[in-house]
Amino acid sequence: MGIVAIPRSSSEDHIRENFASLEVVLTDDELEQISNLDRGDRIVSPDFAPF
Repeated sequence: MGIVAIPRSSSEDHIRENFASLEVVLTDDELEQISNLDRGDRIVSPDFAPF
């Protein structure tokens, strides 16, 4: 599981920018750097979910 940002906007210009972001292309090196990021930390660690 990962973290997903859900873009939204009421501004037409920002909506166009959000759709333009779908055209981003990452190199194999950039994808590898992302894959190697430490993802061991939980964002939320409530007492009722110790796993």
